[in-house]
Amino acid sequence: MTITLQLLGGLDFVDADPAISVRARRHPMLLLALVATASPRAISREKIMAFLWPESDSARAGNSLRQALHGLRRTLGEDLFLPETAGGIQLDRRKVNVDLLTFRDAIAGGAPAEAVAAYRGPFLDGFQIGGAPEFCQWAEAQREQVEREYRAALDTLARQAESAGRHDEVVAWRRRLAAADPFSSRVALGLLKALTAAGDRPGALQHAAVHESLVRSHLELDPDPAIAEFVWSIRNTPPGGAHPRPTQLPAATAASDHALDVEELSGTAPKAIALLAPPSAIAPARKLTSARVRWLGGAAGAFALVGVGALGAKMTQRPTENFLVLASGSAAVGGRDPNNRLVACDGPLCPKGSLPQDAYVIPTHSAYTDPATGTHFIAPVADAASLKPPGYACCSTATYENQFALPADAVSATITVTVLADNQAIVAINGIEFGRQQDRLAPWNHGGPPTTFATTFLPDPSGVNRLRVTLWDGGGAAGLNYRALVTHDDGRETESRESEKK
Repeated sequence: MTITLQLLGGLDFVDADPAISVRARRHPMLLLALVATASPRAISREKIMAFLWPESDSARAGNSLRQALHGLRRTLGEDLFLPETAGGIQLDRRKVNVDLLTFRDAIAGGAPAEAVAAYRGPFLDGFQIGGAPEFCQWAEAQREQVEREYRAALDTLARQAESAGRHDEVVAWRRRLAAADPFSSRVALGLLKALTAAGDRPGALQHAAVHESLVRSHLELDPDPAIAEFVWSIRNTPPGGAHPRPTQLPAATAASDHALDVEELSGTAPKAIALLAPPSAIAPARKLTSARVRWLGGAAGAFALVGVGALGAKMTQRPTENFLVLASGSAAVGGRDPNNRLVACDGPLCPKGSLPQDAYVIPTHSAYTDPATGTHFIAPVADAASLKPPGYACCSTATYENQFALPADAVSATITVTVLADNQAIVAINGIEFGRQQDRLAPWNHGGPPTTFATTFLPDPSGVNRLRVTLWDGGGAAGLNYRALVTHDDGRETESRESEKK
């Protein structure tokens, strides 16, 4: 029997018998990840013990390693590993297909398309292990290396398509590269040039606005002047003409002509963030600090009306083709929420069984007295809010994922998330964190006031976008409530405004 091990985008077996018990156990799975990543070389027992059991003495760590190896062999086959030598433990690749190794073989063989096809997400995405700093550092180094190789493969494919004059293909590869590296000005400029060469000047302006918004809100930096220069050349070049190079950007004109009109936020689609405007002309999008939130009931959960003090505008209901609402506890099937999957968990609050699994919806509890939200909290286990004091011991971290799709023509999107948590919530979209409640040791947040975060993001080229909300719980009761409004823009608004200017 040959099994397929997924290391990219998570840690799991692909299309394997769900009865495989080892997938529910963290250390054996991470041991398998270590051995598989080292292939075709062996990895020493000492290194494995230092990574996975750093706080144990050599005798206890050695016993834990033997138990983990025994569990793997018993479940997956005695011949899972090659005969052990002085070099350590080595995977038998005839028995296990590993997506990471397929990816690396394609990179080494000069097959970027095969490498991109094998890539399904960051290395060991969502997996954490407490008390093992060396393992975390190793995993992060592996993750960075894989992502560099993935981006290089995308760049190679884009250059090959460019040499062959396949402009639409260039745009497709450059879009995927921009989604993988959204803060890189070099990558953004490559996509702007590809879009312009393909005849999509409005799309280029739209992406320039999105890139600027991301850089300002996440990095708190001004965008690269090369982006502004290229945008200026697009705006001042007739279709088919050569792009001029400005001797000096007209900053005053840019601030007046292109600064964000906050009243546009209440239109039928989110508008582009300011192009070439000075930082003072743009309100920060990282955290909407003065927000009033009211949840309106509905079949799909709740719809948010947010009065945004920081921007001085109201976000009102959009036409159905331009927005969607994500929420915790919006559906309850057998006491669980199928829309919010628990994808990672670490600590005493974590459930039994393998991940991912549906979150539990917490019934009304004295700890959660707000009638508007009391039945919309989710937790890793069914009794997270009902155990008698002191409840669960400190500390647990649970990450929920809500997957959603946007229309194929969506070129940018904005997400606004409001959270209540016991104790702290962290929000991320497509792998990029954009909000974290302050001071996780502060008094419980489940009773309010809620915290609201917003950001602009690029739709994932795969078509599946991932909102992840992580709950940090300091013990006792636990619960997370969130509502998210996602609006998207297909570029037609940008194109319309450009036509009006002409």
